[in-house]
Amino acid sequence: MLAGLLAALTLVAFSAPVLASEDAADPLADNDAAHSATPAFSGMGQEIVRLDSGVLVQGDKVHTPDGYTSGFRLTAGMAPQQESGWDLGAELRYRQSDDVPMSSSDSQHVQDVTSLGGSLVAGFRVGHFGVYGKTGMAQWVSDPVTGRNTFDSTSGSTRVQGLGARWMTRSWIGQVEFEEVNDPELEHLNMITASFHLPF
Repeated sequence: MLAGLLAALTLVAFSAPVLASEDAADPLADNDAAHSATPAFSGMGQEIVRLDSGVLVQGDKVHTPDGYTSGFRLTAGMAPQQESGWDLGAELRYRQSDDVPMSSSDSQHVQDVTSLGGSLVAGFRVGHFGVYGKTGMAQWVSDPVTGRNTFDSTSGSTRVQGLGARWMTRSWIGQVEFEEVNDPELEHLNMITASFHLPF
């Protein structure tokens, strides 16, 4: 399950975390009581819009530490209760991976991989602490660059799952997340990320 897992531990102070855009805003800056609580699975990305219905839409630019992958992630979710309770949401992910080294039983090769997927996300908050899980699907297509006997593109679909935890106060945000893509062609997307963010 953890074969080929990429571990990325990031400690960031006074700047945006690895999975957030450079100008990520403080999700707790607005103390308006009319706004609902922030879902357990959000808090690290750039807030795009918060609707009157309580739906929060956030976006992240994604760059993996190994340099192979870039892309973006959009998350929309809502927290029906202010202090604690269940959160529901959805996530859309796009990844573009260039020159990824791959090995199989008979050969080694380099390929480009593009994937697009989505997940349903559910979380539970207790005060400042929240845990969440997600499950979904991803479609992918790979184009060989070097090393394969055949130069035909391959494609497929696979399951994506993950879980995480977040601690968020008005002074700092800490988040850890594990995400696994259940396909050998996408092992380079398996990640454990940990971030510490001091908004200002």
